[in-house]
Amino acid sequence: MDGSLTNGQLASFDPQGILLRGIAVVSNAYLLEKRDGSGKVVKVVQNLLCGSALAKVEEFLDPADPRLRIEGEKVFDWPRLPKFALAEYRVERFGTEDGKTMIVRQGKLLRVAEGAFAASSSPNASHCQPAI
Repeated sequence: MDGSLTNGQLASFDPQGILLRGIAVVSNAYLLEKRDGSGKVVKVVQNLLCGSALAKVEEFLDPADPRLRIEGEKVFDWPRLPKFALAEYRVERFGTEDGKTMIVRQGKLLRVAEGAFAASSSPNASHCQPAI
């Protein structure tokens, strides 16, 4: 998919799946025991603000991944989106826990536009800018 990334349309249907656009706000990582007891896995959760709703993107990583820094039972470094970056995902599988929050179980990150909400001198720029 070519073209610039705008936040005019936050979710849309594409012939290859649902496209989800949102602003990256919080990222967390947890070291968990596998259900079958065969080892550990790192669960990374990226929260996206999509209009007035929140979506969560989950990713499960092997603790041996070189992008991770684990000390004891805590994860200190993991792959995450820059705060307040505009991100676009192609959702392949999703669910919900409370009927309100979309949880992306499987998807692909298509684009990230860093600095999407940087201060602008344009007269049409929003008057409300997030504090970075």
